[in-house]
Amino acid sequence: MRKVTGLFIALLMCAVLVNGFCGGQKDLGKLEKKIDDLQNDINNSFQQINLKIDSIEKAQPPVGDIIVNINGVVGGSTGEQTPDCGAVIIEAQGTLSKSAVIGYIKKINPAVSANDAENLIDTYISEAGKEGINHDLAIAQMLFITKSLTKKVLTDVYNYAGLNVVDKKAVRFNSMTEGVRAHIQHLKGYSSSIKSSELKEPLVDPRWNILDPFRGKIKTLDELSVKWIPNNSEYTRKIENIINEMRRFS
Repeated sequence: MRKVTGLFIALLMCAVLVNGFCGGQKDLGKLEKKIDDLQNDINNSFQQINLKIDSIEKAQPPVGDIIVNINGVVGGSTGEQTPDCGAVIIEAQGTLSKSAVIGYIKKINPAVSANDAENLIDTYISEAGKEGINHDLAIAQMLFITKSLTKKVLTDVYNYAGLNVVDKKAVRFNSMTEGVRAHIQHLKGYSSSIKSSELKEPLVDPRWNILDPFRGKIKTLDELSVKWIPNNSEYTRKIENIINEMRRFS
C-alpha cells in the first residue's frame, strides 16, 4: 500500500511540475497545498485500514489456543488439530441450564410431569458432568429419540437413548439414573479411548463393546450421526435445531 501511495504522490508532483512549466507559477502554491492535504487524507485512511487489520488479526486465536463457543470447548493447548468451531462437540461442557430445558419440554409436551422432567434433566446434567460429556447434545438426543418424552416404549423402560432396540422392544434399565448413565457412557465410548474400568461409574451400557472400532475417533455430532443413525441424513440438523430451540428459553 505504501508503494502505491508513493507512486500516486510522485505522479501528482510530476503534474505540478508540468503545470509550473506550461502554465506558469500562478497556481503552483495552491496545487502544492492540495497535494499536501491529499497526502494527509491518504495517510489517515491507511492508518485506519491498518488498525482494522490489526484488530482482525488479534481476534484470530493462534493454533493451540483454547477456543470456546456456545457448544463448549472445541480446542486445546497442545497445538493439535481441533474440530470445526461451529461443530457440536461430544466431550465438552454443556451450556444449557435446567430451566431452559424444562421450558422447552413443557412447550413441546405440556402433559409431561414437571417433577419427572426436572429429575430427568438433573440426572442428565449430573451424569454428563461426571464423564465430561456435553449435556446439551445428550439431552437433545434424548428428546429426539423419545419424541419429547412421549414415546412410552422407551421412557417406561428408562431407555432414553433407544439402546438395543430389537423387534420394537427396547432393553430395560433398572432406574432413570441407570438409563441416563448408559446413554452418557455410550457417547463416552465413541469419543474417548478409555477402558470401561476407567469410567466414573460401573459400566451399564449394553452396547459398549460394539464401539471398539470407533473408540476415541468420534468427536463431533457430525461424525456421530454417521454411526448413530446412518440412514438419517437430517439427524445432525434436527439435533442442532433442538439445541437451538432449548437455548431460546435461557
